[in-house]
Amino acid sequence: ARGYGDLKMATATAVNAMLDPVRARYEEIRPDEAALEGVLAAGAEQARALAAPVLADVREAMGVWPRRP
Repeated sequence: ARGYGDLKMATATAVNAMLDPVRARYEEIRPDEAALEGVLAAGAEQARALAAPVLADVREAMGVWPRRP
C-alpha cells in the first residue's frame, strides 16, 4: 500500500511540472527590469479599466458620490 509520503511526493512532482514554464518565463523576463516594469504598468492599467465601471456602480449604490478624480 502506498502512504501519505507517496501522495506528497507525487503532488510535489506534479506541481513542479506545472510551474516549470512559469519559472522559465520568470527567469527570462526578470533580468530586464524596464520590460518587467512595462508589463506591470500595462497590467495595472488593464485592471483599472476593468474595475472602474464596477467601482462606479458600487459607489453609486452606496451613495458615495461624486467619484474622486
